[in-house]
Amino acid sequence: MAPLVGAYGAWFAAGFGNLIAVVPPGAPLSERTKLRLEDRGKVPGKRGHDSRWFGFSGWQKHETTAGDVASWEGWKANLGLRAAHFPGLDLDVTCPELRDLCKGLALRVLGPAPARTGRAPKLLLVYRLAEDQTPMVRRRVWFKGPDGREHLVEMLGQGQQYVVEGIHPITTRPYTWDTHPAERGADALTPITHAQLDAFFSELHDLLDSAGGCTEIREEGSGDEVKDREAIVQDELKAPSLDALTDAVARIPNDNTQFPSRTDYLRMGCAIKAAGADDPDRAMEVWEEWAARWEGNETIAGNDPIEVVSDWERMKPPFEVGWGYIRDVAQEHGYPAAAEDFDALPDDDLTDLLPKAPTDVFPALSLADCLAVQQKPVKWRIEGWLPESGLVVIFGPSNAFKSFIAIDMALCIANGMPWHGHRVAQGPVLYLALEGGDGVVRQRVPGWHRHHSRLDANPPLRVITVPVTLSKSADAEKLRRTADACFGEPPALICVDVLKRSMTGSDSSDEDVAPLLDTVRRVFPSTCILFITHTGWGDANRSRGSTDLWGSFDTRLKANGEAAARRVTLEVERHKDAESGGKMAFTLDIAETGLADDEGQPVTTLVPVSAALSEFNEAPGKSLTGTQQAVLDALRNLIDSDDAMTTTGGTRAVKIQTWRKEAYARLKGSMADDSRRKAFSRAQIDLEGAGVIATRGDLVSLTLLGEV
Repeated sequence: MAPLVGAYGAWFAAGFGNLIAVVPPGAPLSERTKLRLEDRGKVPGKRGHDSRWFGFSGWQKHETTAGDVASWEGWKANLGLRAAHFPGLDLDVTCPELRDLCKGLALRVLGPAPARTGRAPKLLLVYRLAEDQTPMVRRRVWFKGPDGREHLVEMLGQGQQYVVEGIHPITTRPYTWDTHPAERGADALTPITHAQLDAFFSELHDLLDSAGGCTEIREEGSGDEVKDREAIVQDELKAPSLDALTDAVARIPNDNTQFPSRTDYLRMGCAIKAAGADDPDRAMEVWEEWAARWEGNETIAGNDPIEVVSDWERMKPPFEVGWGYIRDVAQEHGYPAAAEDFDALPDDDLTDLLPKAPTDVFPALSLADCLAVQQKPVKWRIEGWLPESGLVVIFGPSNAFKSFIAIDMALCIANGMPWHGHRVAQGPVLYLALEGGDGVVRQRVPGWHRHHSRLDANPPLRVITVPVTLSKSADAEKLRRTADACFGEPPALICVDVLKRSMTGSDSSDEDVAPLLDTVRRVFPSTCILFITHTGWGDANRSRGSTDLWGSFDTRLKANGEAAARRVTLEVERHKDAESGGKMAFTLDIAETGLADDEGQPVTTLVPVSAALSEFNEAPGKSLTGTQQAVLDALRNLIDSDDAMTTTGGTRAVKIQTWRKEAYARLKGSMADDSRRKAFSRAQIDLEGAGVIATRGDLVSLTLLGEV
């Protein structure tokens, strides 16, 4: 390993492994991030390949390496230290005399500690958690000084971080230390215990009251039972906004580990009601959505919606918990409460003496910035084909094997296998089988793993067959929580099969498409989203959908298939940030799934195998006529409807009479009744002869070729 250099490397070398990157003040933010301008300088984040910053998902559990620290220093990030094992006592006190009073008590009860200054006269004292202690949680004491100003003394702990190197977001000056922790080492910090902390906060009450002449002293986060609810100021339990409340509660899982009893469940409800008091109707919606996520236990299947409403109505003020409780719980699951920490106290007149950091400006890149971006290589999920993040589309006509190619890509990523000679960055995969989900689950995924001799593998892959409307924020957030629950991290790839089923409205409408694009970019900023769709009406060189949709894809992959010959080409129509024009050819091998049909014959699927482009181009296949395509599309539509039945072998089939009726309706505008009957009969014979459909008695089903 290369020697650690620089101020940030010194922290890591000194034993501070719990470091994290924090978005620096003034940094440009990604258009896809949920971070706000005011979060800069306070909240953990990462810098993208375009030099723009986005949130650091899972920062509480990130295992920091020396390489991470070197990269963060190169990014000019602020450097944060997680407080779970290095609790920090934040003296958010603007009166120097009161600050010194609190500091003196801390040094006497907790022990000596290095002091960090960001915005004088405020201080932060850094300690180390004693070896036999569980991580501490946030504890706060608010009080008013003799001058009437409000002050705060806070112990930062589990789920929090504080900046140890970098620029303060308000003063725009570097943080300073009286004794630098990195020069002494992590082991030199004073270890503290919960008993010491209890003693400190107990004596702090008496000291502020007697020697400090302070009033309205109140503590938050002590864990002590509240004796007098009437004494709690209900306005102080409110959330800073209903959007903040919604975001925080959406991150909190409703499971039996976090909330093991009904008392815990009701406590959460009271906190939501108190925090959302300014908008009771919206707060109730937040409560209902959270309560509905409980999956039940051994005796109860889940929450009854009617009982959930009744529980809400029975919750009456005064409440003892509110926004502070929700914020602390949500912070353990990624809520960026760090930004709020800087704004806990109202600005005082010292602020007017400090230089103001611009907060309402456009990101503007210098020549040096442009050159720095230019020198960074494109990061790939599949080298040359799928970018690490962004929006991708596979498009092509019917019978182009688009879904088989997409599944092949997805399973190679989940299994960490090269994709037909191209390097793959392994990662978790969500496959949204929004149509034909039964075939994906029963045939295609098992058949692929059987073909590659990987039935014993346990890849980070999940298939979802229920409706998911990604244009709705609630569904997108639920999908993010699903990924967190399944993988503990954001998905590397989300495959959407097919695009039209993932949105409301028409994919030809810019207005309807906008919520889909905005939502997936915001909720999944670091994920590659792979959409599958057909070619446009009357234009085989682009995907169907609006101009805005077509232009929004970072990568566009065009598939051209020959169903009867079971082969397909895939071409890079466009890479936004890399060279386009790559092309590959595949044949589709038949693979057994492990299932058998009613007659005991193996149920099979198709798996792509690399082929030579020259061989593909020498023998072009025959495409379907317009009538044959209309008749086939009628059958496909019925196969996914309630008119279809599932045979014992897992094959979906419909009655030929039902199929004929549906096909007649599709042909009605183009020919007379007698011509329709003849056209249908010819198409049925041709499709069966081409191996696209199979008939048995009065039933008809799609073969593997007909499914693509």
